[in-house]
Amino acid sequence: MIKELFNRFIHFSENTINRIENSKTPLYYFIFTFLLIIQLRNLLEDFSGDTGLGLMAHIHFILYYVCILSAILLIIKLITKEKTLKTFRPFSLFFSFILLGPTIDIIFTGFRNRNISYVFPESIKEIIIRFFTFFGKYTDMGATPGMRIHLFIILSLIFIYTLVKTNKNIKKSIFSVFLSYCILFISSILPTIIKFLTSVNYNDQFLSLLFFVLSIFLITILFYLNNKHFFKIILKDMRLTRMLFYILMILLGVAIGYKNYDMLRYGLPEFLFINILTLIICLMLGIFFSIVTNNIVDYNIDKISNKERPLFKENFPLKDYILFGIICLILSLFGAFIVSYLGFFFIFLFIGNYFIYSMPPIRLKRIPIFSKLTISLNSLFLTLLGFSLFLESSDVIHLTSFPTEYIIFFLLFTLAANFIDIKDYEGDKKEGIKTLPVLLGLETSKKLIAFLFILPFLFTGFLNPDLMIICILLSIVNLLLITDKNYNEKYLFLIMLFSIIAYILTLFIYIPI
Repeated sequence: MIKELFNRFIHFSENTINRIENSKTPLYYFIFTFLLIIQLRNLLEDFSGDTGLGLMAHIHFILYYVCILSAILLIIKLITKEKTLKTFRPFSLFFSFILLGPTIDIIFTGFRNRNISYVFPESIKEIIIRFFTFFGKYTDMGATPGMRIHLFIILSLIFIYTLVKTNKNIKKSIFSVFLSYCILFISSILPTIIKFLTSVNYNDQFLSLLFFVLSIFLITILFYLNNKHFFKIILKDMRLTRMLFYILMILLGVAIGYKNYDMLRYGLPEFLFINILTLIICLMLGIFFSIVTNNIVDYNIDKISNKERPLFKENFPLKDYILFGIICLILSLFGAFIVSYLGFFFIFLFIGNYFIYSMPPIRLKRIPIFSKLTISLNSLFLTLLGFSLFLESSDVIHLTSFPTEYIIFFLLFTLAANFIDIKDYEGDKKEGIKTLPVLLGLETSKKLIAFLFILPFLFTGFLNPDLMIICILLSIVNLLLITDKNYNEKYLFLIMLFSIIAYILTLFIYIPI
């Protein structure tokens, strides 16, 4: 009798899950529903407690649930082998039970403030006790009775889902629940872990940054596991040397800020390291968006010069490629906004500048020499972005303390940046894009660009006499690489990256007094 009831229950659960997973309802409906559930939870939590919720607290909790869901989906993926986009549909609905926790607390306390919060064990022993007692005893804050009920329901649904997908494998189902509970418990004591491991005075902004970074990491893993083929194609098109160059521009700005910062008076800026990591992730996402838009509009050119690009790979859908770019854009701007207004401002300028460079109606890349102003300005924007992390206030644009010599350097780099058009010579010539190599001819332009490339190096040596000999030697090496018959852009980039890294290190060695 019990076995028959169990089989009926599993059959019913399987039909329900399959109906949700195979629903013709667009995926983004489920995404919006999930986000709405989180916001309703925030509202109920505000009513059930007396702490109040500001903008950054809302962002913190949204990213908290996104991170938790991503981690659980990863566990489900590894155990059941189901596709994550399919699994997301029922799990986005499972999370509707997070509304139950504060609702129960409100009903049973009559709006007398029962604060749902992180759990704060004070020792390793207490952490272990709380783990094995389902979050331990509730006092004034922590895991409320309502919260424990909704967590128990969600863990039960995870058990049922895994049971259905693994053909009633009890061991795998229990294991998935155990791992999910570990994720939920670790996330609930995260402030304590931060306190044990670091000296950071965390707040909603710090936790938002942390969950943003973790969410991007988990989503990237899920993307790889679900579609390794597309992931590898996109990864090959990431243009690693150029991405590293722009990452170094942020670090250059950080180094300049460090050199000009009164460290003894102010100490390290708040959340400096996680801000840098977040901005690098936002930069990479912004670059991916720029690559997507550039590849779409340069389709005919790339057919000649860059046949390895994703759109020429077999079975790579244009619709999915565009969607990937849009998602990268949204995440890039959202993450930068969490860091600061200036973070959002400069990342937005960076992305917008590349859009103007490569996309109609302006398509600045068609204008010789001056089109490279985009690259120089973007380098400057990212340097200012790194520098802004040391400003006393990032709410107001106040960058007058930025050394003007670096602005001159980037203007000189505008002329040298024409080297990126050398490898696209054939494609640009066929499409009628008037780059310097197309206008002057390949060999003549290579000689001119080699000369122009010397200018920023000599200027750096002029500002730093101790580095003059190294700058001259690097200039000669670059000249030989550019004018070489077997020109390879990769080697030029490697020399440039090495030069920037060395210069950044010289700035960090300097200790402010």
